[in-house]
Amino acid sequence: MEEIVLSISSGNGPEECAHAAAFTMQAMVKEINELARSGTDIAAAVEETEESRVAGNIRSGLLRVTGKGAAGFAESWTGSIQWVWRSAYRPHHKRNNWFVSVKPYYELEWGKAIRVYDGDSLQLLRRRNYE
Repeated sequence: MEEIVLSISSGNGPEECAHAAAFTMQAMVKEINELARSGTDIAAAVEETEESRVAGNIRSGLLRVTGKGAAGFAESWTGSIQWVWRSAYRPHHKRNNWFVSVKPYYELEWGKAIRVYDGDSLQLLRRRNYE
C-alpha cells in the first residue's frame, strides 16, 4: 500500500496565508474523502498542525495519505498553491493572492547521512544519534 506524508505550509507569510493553509488542508481532505466514497482505495489522516494566531488557521500541517492512489494524489497537489480573495483581516490591503507550499515530508532516521544541494555546492550533513 502506498503511503506519503505531505507538508502544508504558509511559510513566513501573513495571516491570510495561514488561512489559505487551513483551506488547503480542508480541500485535500475533502478530495480524498470524495475519492474514497467513489471506490478509490485512499484515506487521509491529519498528523499534526501548528496553529496560527487566528483560530482555525494553521501555519503548517502534516497530512498522511494512504492507499493505492496516494502517490498520484500527492503529485497532483505538490507545489505552490495560489488562493485569490480579498483579505478579511486587512480589508483595504490591495494584495489578493495568498500562497501555500505543499511538498512531501520525509523523516530522517537518526544517524543517516543526507545530501543537500544549495545551487552552488553539495554538502553532506549528518544527524547524530545522541541516545
